[in-house]
Formats: sequence, structure tokens, C-alpha cells
Amino acid sequence: MKSIVITTGKFSLIDASQRLEINKNTPTVVRSTPFVEERLAMGHLRTLAQVSDDATQAELVKYVKESDGDLTLAVAAFVSAFDPYPQVEPAQEAPAPVEPAPEENKEADASRKPRRGQG
Repeated sequence: MKSIVITTGKFSLIDASQRLEINKNTPTVVRSTPFVEERLAMGHLRTLAQVSDDATQAELVKYVKESDGDLTLAVAAFVSAFDPYPQVEPAQEAPAPVEPAPEENKEADASRKPRRGQG
């Protein structure tokens, strides 16, 4: 699972080992790494939302542009599209199969003869 984080002040953060850059006041899609966890614990980052692993920064940038810079709207729409816990519609139970009525075969019944001792 990934997260969308944002800096808590007017500063950027760089994790050179992961080639991760978190610019000031910019929502950023990140994986949980020791660097990110430390910065969250120190209060340098704030988590805005959890997203699925297929979420990317490039996609988030598109959502921000489409929302005319409204970060709240962009993040809400992005989370809706990349929900880590998608709601699964309950499966509708299939109706019980209807078995065809047995055909009466009078000729077959007539050709049956009772066995000895049955009759």
C-alpha cells in the first residue's frame, strides 16, 4: 500500500537512496520507507490518505491539474480511483436451477414387467 503525504511546512524533503523528492505543499505518492516513517514521526510529513499500490505520482499530478489546484478535491478523487480497500458488491445469489419435469414415457413403462416376487 502507498500513501499520499504532504510536508507540514514550507520545506522540501529528499530521500536520495530512494530517489524520492517531496516538494513543499505538494501531495506526493510514497511507499512506506524508513525515511518516510521517520519524517512522519518527527512531524515533517502528514499523511493525507492511503492508496493502492498501483497509484503513481504522475496520476496524482493529473488529478491536481484537473481539479484546478483544489487539493482536497484532487486527493478525494484520486483516493476514489485508487482505493486500497475497494468496496466489493455482494454477489447476488444465482437462482436455483429449474430442473425440467420428467417426461412420462408410457411405452417404457408398459414394457417393464414386474420381477418375480414383486407383484
